[in-house]
Amino acid sequence: MHRRDFFTRTAAAGAALAATGPAHATSTPSIVVQWNRVMLQAVQNTVMPVTIAARSLAMVHEAIYNAWAHYDAWAYFTQPGLSRRLALEWNSINKRVAISHAAHGVLTELFPTQVSLFDPLLQSSISDAWLSLGGLSAGSVGRNVAGKVIASRNNDGANMRGDLAVGAYSDWTGYQSVNTPDLVTDIDRWQPLRLPNSAGVLTVQKFLTPHWGRVRPFALSSGSVFRPSLSPRGATQAEIDEVLHLSATLDDRSKALGDFFAQNPGAVTPPGQWLQIAEQVSQIDCNDLDRDVKLFFTTSQAGLDASIAAWDAKRFHDQARPASVIPVRFRGQSIRAWGGPGKGTQTILGENWIPWQRPSNRSPPFPDFVSGHSTFSAACATAIARVRGSDVITLTATVPKGAFRTDPGLPATDITFVWRSLSEAADAAGFSRRVTGIHWERSDLSGRALGRQVGTAVANKALELIDGPW
Repeated sequence: MHRRDFFTRTAAAGAALAATGPAHATSTPSIVVQWNRVMLQAVQNTVMPVTIAARSLAMVHEAIYNAWAHYDAWAYFTQPGLSRRLALEWNSINKRVAISHAAHGVLTELFPTQVSLFDPLLQSSISDAWLSLGGLSAGSVGRNVAGKVIASRNNDGANMRGDLAVGAYSDWTGYQSVNTPDLVTDIDRWQPLRLPNSAGVLTVQKFLTPHWGRVRPFALSSGSVFRPSLSPRGATQAEIDEVLHLSATLDDRSKALGDFFAQNPGAVTPPGQWLQIAEQVSQIDCNDLDRDVKLFFTTSQAGLDASIAAWDAKRFHDQARPASVIPVRFRGQSIRAWGGPGKGTQTILGENWIPWQRPSNRSPPFPDFVSGHSTFSAACATAIARVRGSDVITLTATVPKGAFRTDPGLPATDITFVWRSLSEAADAAGFSRRVTGIHWERSDLSGRALGRQVGTAVANKALELIDGPW
């Protein structure tokens, strides 16, 4: 039992999870949710890659948490040199003003091209600061927190400023793929593909942030602390058979599952989607500002540590994806599989097999094991369940008629999914990457297990900070 009894209700209401935002709220969302929404819009607008997005989301919510902690009786800060304000300043206006300045300060640093998105929310949320005792100084509190969070991440291994290797967020560890788009020398190792970009020009994939396992985590001692084993490295026959079976039996419902959780470039990314789910949890649980600070702080840190742990495993094991293995293994052979957009299941040559994805995003630019979706989802679901006191909640998601990006014109009707717990939704997210041919089974299942370990570690640390000293 924690010092403060929060998030202990079991929610039974439904939530419409949407890739572009949450369901209509019945009341004005907290300032935390409002900043979360504009932040996710910035991630979409800038097509921010998943690992970098995970770090950015965590930084903003860490700043929000620290700003809020100035006006709380128990919470510990994550940064040194911060101290509680006088108790007579602990009111909702000061919390809101400090939070807004903190969020705005970090966001403008991370998304300098999106300032016009952030400025209006800052101005509207601080307009009554003068009415509160300490309201004007709350702005200084938030700006100070933002500076500390940014400074603390300057040398975290992400290479945001390009000081470890030329180029922001560029690899400084010297990764080199053993395969090329034209030559597979080791079928069990990851192969960069040659895919069309948004302009239709063929470009060769590069491993996205192969150094990410070396980024400093929030709660984990290192990115490798829970590293899962993989033996054999190559896909098993059972895994290959499953991918081909799922491809041959794709229907609108299985495609809808893959479409909903895909989070391809230009979307909010998997850690961002789980912050959207946190918005739904907040609405269902009727959260106040304090509860939202705790919920989003914990969820975002789970996303960051999940990115680090998953990318450590991806870099270490360097496992090949189905998009590379199946065309090589079945070259010259006839197989039953999805034939491409608008073609359904057909008999095709093995070398022509592709996952159920758009041509420009046929297979992600990083190795298979472990699944990022599975790790992010299990970590965030575990963290949310811990901080609210229950895994049980009813969530629904609807993919509208004709909404598929990979098979235009489909599905033929609206398709709705219902999950009765956070962990059930997380498992669905992991399986969605197998049903569409993106991952092998072990990448999904090991990612789920890794995510649960990460989520537990993050929740433990977050709750220790939130509850403060006994």
